[in-house]
Amino acid sequence: MTSLRLASTSTLIDKGTNVGIAYTGAAPDLGAFETS
Repeated sequence: MTSLRLASTSTLIDKGTNVGIAYTGAAPDLGAFETS
């Protein structure tokens, strides 16, 4: 496994729930790292 980052076209971007951790975009991403 070489990368745990979401692809820029991933449908998981901005699909998470705000639990008080800083994020970028309309909502948190579902993945190991927040995309920028």
